[in-house]
Amino acid sequence: MTKTTFFTITTLSNLHVGSGDQNFGVVDNLVQRDPITEIPMINSSSLKGAIRDHFDPKGENSKKIKIIFGHSDKDEANAGEVKFMHANMLAMPVRSNTQMFFLATTPQILEDFIKSYKIFMKKDLKIQIPKIKDENRVYISTNEPNSLVEDYQTDTSKHKELQELSKKLFNNQPVALFSDKLFKTLSLPIITRNKIAKTQDDDNNLFYEEVVPRNSIFYTYIITPTDIDIEDKKDLENIFENFINDMQTIIQVGANASIGYGLCEFKKEELWIKNI
Repeated sequence: MTKTTFFTITTLSNLHVGSGDQNFGVVDNLVQRDPITEIPMINSSSLKGAIRDHFDPKGENSKKIKIIFGHSDKDEANAGEVKFMHANMLAMPVRSNTQMFFLATTPQILEDFIKSYKIFMKKDLKIQIPKIKDENRVYISTNEPNSLVEDYQTDTSKHKELQELSKKLFNNQPVALFSDKLFKTLSLPIITRNKIAKTQDDDNNLFYEEVVPRNSIFYTYIITPTDIDIEDKKDLENIFENFINDMQTIIQVGANASIGYGLCEFKKEELWIKNI
């Protein structure tokens, strides 16, 4: 038997989880994206690696770490007892002239979230997704007729429905509902960085890195066994329950930890979803 726990991941600083793809465009380092929707995501292997580094920063590979994350010891390698799913984006901040920022999402992002939640958590979420009438307009949860979101005109006709959605999912933060088509036109921030020159003649030390901005929200599912056959079972009692509880913290995900990238706050379901 297994137990599935739902987590949200809120970026507290810019996040760069590299795709590793070779890129011949202006941007050198791209972030990971869903291969179908092209929306930013965090692959399960990247997420698992970041969480393992958090719980075992010195690489000591205790028995508990090996049980949770797996190990590659000779003759007895295994993948670990805990299953880590990839993290999908739920919303990301966009600029506005009337608010500090709006959390941008789309009908397809919300539908995928509701569907995955039902599959993994065996529950129906009572969330009503407003219908979009004009794909070229942005619907906002505030009743401010002169608002701009990025460079787009806004529509307040759905503000009450979006306020209800924000109350349930986003702690009453201002929400902007984009059409799926319009959302794809949004660009992620590009950071210009310097690399150390290898020689005095090497002056090509600038490179450009794509980041997911702080205050973006992802979600994921972590699956733990309810019982396993191991030695020293008494000493390792509640190993998975304690692991899930300890996950409710700030974990560094992705590259560039030394410059403050990738600080992410993990929250369990009951600390996030309201009145659903």
